[in-house]
Amino acid sequence: MTDIVDPLPGKLALEAAGVDLGEHYEDLIDMLADHLVTPGAIAIDGGANGGRHTIALARRVRPAGCVHAFEPLTDLVEANRGWARIDGVEDFVRYHAVGLSDTTGEAAFLRNITSSAFSSLHFAPVGMQTETITIPLRRLDDMLADTRADFIKMDVEGAELSAFRGGAALIARSAPFIVFENALEWAGTCFGYTRHDFFAFFAGLGFELFDAFGRRFTLAEWDSPDVGWYFCAFPATRLSPDLYRQWVAGFWRERLTAATRSP
Repeated sequence: MTDIVDPLPGKLALEAAGVDLGEHYEDLIDMLADHLVTPGAIAIDGGANGGRHTIALARRVRPAGCVHAFEPLTDLVEANRGWARIDGVEDFVRYHAVGLSDTTGEAAFLRNITSSAFSSLHFAPVGMQTETITIPLRRLDDMLADTRADFIKMDVEGAELSAFRGGAALIARSAPFIVFENALEWAGTCFGYTRHDFFAFFAGLGFELFDAFGRRFTLAEWDSPDVGWYFCAFPATRLSPDLYRQWVAGFWRERLTAATRSP
């Protein structure tokens, strides 16, 4: 195994040390939610799939909060609802069987039959079977016009910025903590925006951007192979950047320690 001396190791260093990042990104979201989602909070699960985060968030927001789960595939919505019912948290989830965007209407959608998590408006992984269906598209600002959001998890296979643009008013008035997947240049090409558009959106809200490893994410890192797939955005009024860095650095150091101790 490779020894790591950087106090904030990134994607390449962690992978070199044997850390499988794909196994841990979801756990990272859980860790952040543990710190930030409290009883009474309003959370959004964008790209809810079968409920991996919906259920966990619902446990945290009860007894007076709510999770808004957005998932365009109706069979996954029903699976998610079923798990929520079994877990006793169905009353704390509002399900929305729509795709999130900055427009309202309908769109062709590539349902991934091989692995539903890769279903997307544009993405068809090589070697996986897909079928084209039609889904409704909605804007967060229309769906949640009379509420706030304290925590947003967004993983919608490249459409994240479109979803945020459709919720710009909600985000501006709520100043939530956002954790999201983004494929950067690929996503921009598929969804018609540039790297400058990406940073301008968050700057216009007064949000700071960080990668999943606790480091500030700026235009200079856009093409870096070291940033990984997940990012966080939040205003300093929601969370101290130093505290975020502390949480995330501790999370990855634990995974690094476990990997370097493995035979």
